[in-house]
Amino acid sequence: MTAAEFKQLFLPLGKRFYITAYRMLGNSQDAEDTVQDVFVKLWGMKNSLRGIRNPEAFGVTMTRNICIDRLRSAERRHTGHVRATSGDIPAEDNASSLDGKIKMRRIRELLASLPERQRKVFELRYFNDCELKEIEKITGLGAVNVRVLISRTKKIITEQLEKEFAI
Repeated sequence: MTAAEFKQLFLPLGKRFYITAYRMLGNSQDAEDTVQDVFVKLWGMKNSLRGIRNPEAFGVTMTRNICIDRLRSAERRHTGHVRATSGDIPAEDNASSLDGKIKMRRIRELLASLPERQRKVFELRYFNDCELKEIEKITGLGAVNVRVLISRTKKIITEQLEKEFAI
């Protein structure tokens, strides 16, 4: 794949990658870093990208995987495997960022306990940034079913987070 082909195919997707990363990480700087990592990885595999049918889905999946790696890495740092010094990040940013990451991890745990269809619909909407019509096509569900599943999932997650984090 040439540089021009790469730019035409993947650069317009940067905003989508950023939205996905920001929703998962809750921090604009981390989201920007993640998007940069995605583009670097994609460029590194440019010769094998010709067979990709849906570059957007491929890139969003890569973005999600990098975000998950970042969250796991942050979790290890904060649980004692690797300690960050207090001078690395201002205390307010560190606390709010950690709080957001803890909440995101808890949301993922709650999602894992839900039925597969309910979890999939929610993830498509909020982690993959899919429109309702896209979700309908992917899952084969009707518009009403999709909206009901999303609404129920949001209610379950919100209620549980309110109990645990006193939101």
